[in-house]
Amino acid sequence: MALLLDFFLAGIQLTLGGTMYSRTLPEYDESFQLDCLLKEPVVNSPDDCLGYIRSDRYAGMMLVWRSYVYLSLDYTKYYQRLVTIEQDGVCCGFGPPTRCTGDARDFPSYFSENQVGFGTDRRYVCGAEIGGCKYDYPMGQCMDIDVDVLEGARGCAFELEMHMTNKVIVHAFFIMGLSALMFASMLSGCCMFWKRAYDDSMPDHVDSHVPWDPFKNKDLLGENKGTKSKRAGREGGPAATLDPLGVLIMGKMPGVNEGKIIPM
Repeated sequence: MALLLDFFLAGIQLTLGGTMYSRTLPEYDESFQLDCLLKEPVVNSPDDCLGYIRSDRYAGMMLVWRSYVYLSLDYTKYYQRLVTIEQDGVCCGFGPPTRCTGDARDFPSYFSENQVGFGTDRRYVCGAEIGGCKYDYPMGQCMDIDVDVLEGARGCAFELEMHMTNKVIVHAFFIMGLSALMFASMLSGCCMFWKRAYDDSMPDHVDSHVPWDPFKNKDLLGENKGTKSKRAGREGGPAATLDPLGVLIMGKMPGVNEGKIIPM
């Protein structure tokens, strides 16, 4: 029963790790995402990119970016994190610059909106002010660059997704590794449980030895040492050469009778 419970718990743990790993798999190809995040897509049309821009995964990453922007007001580490993502990815803001795509839908209910602070009532609302910021929640000095003259300007949604993937996948592999270790331990326990103790636990020379009872001065078969030594001498068994009280000399030696016990 305990073994079945262990298998059940290990299965749940492995399922949890596998589910976390499956969340790290991208829904769209890297080249497709990078092209759709450009100010002007090169390979795909804006209509082709609409499915990616309006996907739930994109909306979830948008909440992460907005939460970092909100937390950066009080914690510099979040500001530095966004700036690092922009510098490493050569991008600015979250979504594609100058290409706002409004989305009045609510965020999925299973998304956490804690520590966001703003912009949680609707997914995306385009600003009505002409000449406003042309980047999507930018951070750092990249917002000062004129997007109209910048060649290849794009948003950082893909870089943020890779940043989150690298954080989650470590936990997923750790959980699955612990599950594999648990399965190996249970398998080893099963093998040890079915191990034949009589043949595998005791050495061969101990198996033929009859335990001695020091209180009765006999072994468990009821033989005393003298009887045992004489019988062993006649049979030529292991006790014919070694005995707890003496050495049994097999053969003839000068001045010693055959089969005589010499006390040690």
